[in-house]
Amino acid sequence: MNTIKNKNLVKYINDNAILLDANLEGLTIYQIDNKLNVDLTFSNCRKTKNNLILTLSEVKKINFYYDDTWYFYSIERFKLIENKSEYYLSLDPYDESNVMNDEDGGVIISKKITWKLLPAKWGFN
Repeated sequence: MNTIKNKNLVKYINDNAILLDANLEGLTIYQIDNKLNVDLTFSNCRKTKNNLILTLSEVKKINFYYDDTWYFYSIERFKLIENKSEYYLSLDPYDESNVMNDEDGGVIISKKITWKLLPAKWGFN
């Protein structure tokens, strides 16, 4: 399961609703060789019984909004789409369509997507 990446990872996450009801515990933005990367750390992921770090590499867009009147990213719905060799993730989608929407929130668009599973006891539970 750790070696799944890109379009196979998108299919696996969507087919198993891995991020549904998960909590986003952290968001780390960093550069490697002048290319932006984002690590999203999730706890309470479905079916895996693990926590995970989802890495979006060669990021083209980040659009996150936070306001302290809301709980920081408990994932009630998500949208993960492969589109023209790019990966589109919304953690606060406007609708449940499988189409990118300018009204979607918590959006990251990248050229690559991978993950790393963490033991369930790691850090959050």
